[in-house]
Amino acid sequence: MKDVHYTLVKGPSKFDLMMALFDQKGNGGKPHYVTFEADDGQKITAKIQTVGIEDGSGESWIIEGVVMSTQRPTGRRPMKVSHQFDFTGYFQTERRRGWLKPKEVDNSWIADDENVPSPDDVEHWGGLAVDHELERAEHAMAHGAHRR
Repeated sequence: MKDVHYTLVKGPSKFDLMMALFDQKGNGGKPHYVTFEADDGQKITAKIQTVGIEDGSGESWIIEGVVMSTQRPTGRRPMKVSHQFDFTGYFQTERRRGWLKPKEVDNSWIADDENVPSPDDVEHWGGLAVDHELERAEHAMAHGAHRR
């Protein structure tokens, strides 16, 4: 995802932020979403999943959630973002300002190209293992080796 960073100039009250986090289905059975307004006029609708204390003031929060949609300042219907995305951010409920950005994705678990077997290796080795396990199971069933 391209580098996106929203500067928030308007957002939910502390109560609305709390309701979005703790009362997930209390809105007539629908999730509570919050709406932020960015400095470029976009309205960002988000589902809040975590809120953490930022500085102990009771007004500054580290927030995480999912951006559900954005709406351009023209007032047209909300545009669904091409991919809903997880975000992290900071929000100050007294001033109702902050920022949010897409969460970084940790791809460190993906192996280097050198360590990834080729499709030929996977097909050859994987097929042998499956065939061997199938033969063992068939042999055990044919000779009554299964236990009850």
